[in-house]
Amino acid sequence: SGRCFMSHHLFGQSANRGECIQPCRREYEIFDTAAQKSMLIGDDYVLSPKDLCTIEFIDQLIEAGIDSFKIEGRKRAPEYVATTVSVYRKAIDLYFKKKLTTEKKKEFLKELETVYNRGFSSGFYFGKPSSEDYAAVEGSKATTRKVYVGKVLNYFKKPKAAHILLESGRLKLNDRILIIGETTGLVDLKLGKIIVDEKTKYTAKKGDEVTFVTPELVRRNDKVYLVEQIN
Repeated sequence: SGRCFMSHHLFGQSANRGECIQPCRREYEIFDTAAQKSMLIGDDYVLSPKDLCTIEFIDQLIEAGIDSFKIEGRKRAPEYVATTVSVYRKAIDLYFKKKLTTEKKKEFLKELETVYNRGFSSGFYFGKPSSEDYAAVEGSKATTRKVYVGKVLNYFKKPKAAHILLESGRLKLNDRILIIGETTGLVDLKLGKIIVDEKTKYTAKKGDEVTFVTPELVRRNDKVYLVEQIN
């Protein structure tokens, strides 16, 4: 999405080797040669493009003869990689089933907006980018964020249940949580039932040891996050 060639040409750090130091994401001082003055133009990051997103025209790329797609995930969080790969996988599968509709593309775009992004652009696919294709400010425009709430104490294989210590905040029925670990990877689930002290509860608070069903294996000391909407 960025101008990774700048890193190679200006600093000898090649993005193709995983070494990009992201010079396009920095704030620059603009120099007016006529007035011989320099200035910072508000909060503009004048060389920082929005993230390249092709989900709305993925069908055109497939029809152009592209056989495989690479998802950029360097320096991104596990939930970014999981969400983005999942969205593009679903879109490609629907295309070959002849079920990739405009409505589905809009749904996929909304899903991509939930994880880290600087806004979306079609890049150079349909011509040169305009000023609208550059990020106005530094940072993410994601519609959700993850908040650390605790860690896994144990996992019970037969009932497929995780037992966690709630170290911060609260959890309630139907909350969306992420469980992340080096070996586990990422498990994304909605709380369908909360058990505290062998009793079914609607909510759990800091200090509680909580048990709930999880569809995938998790491990001791995996981190648990609550996914919150950003208004």
